Amino acid sequence: MLLVVFIYFFSVYDINFYGPDDAIYFAYISSVAEDGDLNAADDIGQRYPYYLDSGKIGVSGTYNLPDFHNHGGVVLWVPFYAYAKFMYQAASKFKVSSLSSGGLSRIIRCALSFSTVIFGFCAVILTYFLCRVFFNKSNSLLSIAAITLGTPYLYFMLAEPGNANILASLLSVVSILFCCYLVNGRKSDWFLYGLFFSICIAVKLDLWFQLIFIGLFFSVLILLKQVPPRNILYFILGILPGAALIFINNYIKYGTFHIGELGVLNLRESYFFEQLFSSYRGIFYTSPILYLCFLESIFIIADLVKNKINVAGGRFDNRDREIGTDLFFIILVFYVLIKIFVMSKNYAWGGGTTSGRLLLTEFPVFVLLFSRLLEIKKRRLRYAIIIAVIPFIAWNLLVLSEYMTGADFKYIVRMPPLNMRIPIIKSAFYALFYPKELYIKIQSCFPLLIIVLAGIFYLVSILSRNRPLFFARHKAMMTRLPMPLVIFTVCLFTGYAAVTSSNIINNSRNVRLLKKDGFLEKTKIIAPYEFEKEENIGSMEAMIEYFRLKKDFGRAERIQRSKEKIYGDKT
Repeated sequence: MLLVVFIYFFSVYDINFYGPDDAIYFAYISSVAEDGDLNAADDIGQRYPYYLDSGKIGVSGTYNLPDFHNHGGVVLWVPFYAYAKFMYQAASKFKVSSLSSGGLSRIIRCALSFSTVIFGFCAVILTYFLCRVFFNKSNSLLSIAAITLGTPYLYFMLAEPGNANILASLLSVVSILFCCYLVNGRKSDWFLYGLFFSICIAVKLDLWFQLIFIGLFFSVLILLKQVPPRNILYFILGILPGAALIFINNYIKYGTFHIGELGVLNLRESYFFEQLFSSYRGIFYTSPILYLCFLESIFIIADLVKNKINVAGGRFDNRDREIGTDLFFIILVFYVLIKIFVMSKNYAWGGGTTSGRLLLTEFPVFVLLFSRLLEIKKRRLRYAIIIAVIPFIAWNLLVLSEYMTGADFKYIVRMPPLNMRIPIIKSAFYALFYPKELYIKIQSCFPLLIIVLAGIFYLVSILSRNRPLFFARHKAMMTRLPMPLVIFTVCLFTGYAAVTSSNIINNSRNVRLLKKDGFLEKTKIIAPYEFEKEENIGSMEAMIEYFRLKKDFGRAERIQRSKEKIYGDKT
């Protein structure tokens, strides 16, 4: 079954590494691979916001591109870039014109798109094993299928793979699995977790929010006497090396202490309601299956209210372990709600795409909640939930089709009847279920396909034998961290340390070379408050247009005044 699903993913994914943030991520990757630094200024495309009205590129005082998007994903992307270059050079040397004639860029983008498929598939597999810690096989599989198809997850894995959200979902589920293994965990395991998490926050801004979950979960473990309080010190010690590397890279990028992620927060406005319910790319509007997930969180709270936690002597019966598990789920939901609230303070919801993309990192959380919902004892109600999922999936595909074609923007003013909207769903079906570019995929990625499949089956065999015991009753039941998890953590940190070292060595040298070549004449140094200016102005203009179309002229005018006050932009 795993092989069939993976081959399906392989056959339908888009090879162009197109996506919401593909330009900056491709620039980071090529900069590391070709120049040995993280300066994307000479690699970015002209459609990116840092091209100013004057035609010059806005740069920091160090002549680096001061973009707020995280760069840590290069650790996992660069190997695919290097593989693609090797395949192109081999094809050129042995005169395989069918592969080399398309150019190096095509093979690189094909390999990078395939990397997103690999990350997404691994996230799905690990989420299954996470579910099996708590639920049976059938509920786990049903939940994964429902959330994969009922949210934009599959779309951004296959149709717009040029994003870091799918990679973040992989790191997210690994992080939650880490927590499961750390119940009664050893000091060295907590240090490794800190080391791993430090790289997570270098990869994607979204993963910062998991610190809320980690802190609250650790507090629960202390309350239930499952870990000694001093273990948090080992976690913090593990974070420090990675945090230091992030600080160094950011200082080189900005030339000053600057947290780019904070620069895209807008404390003057909140789009909480629109972000959730708007017919223009709202989270629940696009993916109504998430209503069921959050409904289950209410049921969990109700169960907790009915019970009391008995921590005397640190011994647990089955009821106590169920309570501990419910607390685990509630903490996960709480951190997701905090994330949604903070995201609503952005300059626009969705980041130019469906808002659900920003919750793809929480893919494993929603799968867990839906799995628990399927644990309901009334069989008829369970079947009713499963049947209800079918129209929810169809609706998600319909709204994604409207996003793909731009019809969702036209519908802001007037929504046509449902029967007139349905034909457009073929766009999503083509993107997600129709094989594409098989010849180029097989030629360029077949060796990689074999290696990945071997690695996945090895991972499955290891996890099948070493499943974490949530709230082990005594030390004899404790399970050690699986070796692949340890190796993955060490490789991630080592890779990021190598990228940082290369950036330190090469960044200033490459700037001097760019100056010698005359490239710096095309740039303009901008002040720190302008680093996120073009990004935020674009978002604010999109919101002004949206509220004008909705005839909410008062709110549109308020955003216009904010734009003038912050950036002096009266256009």
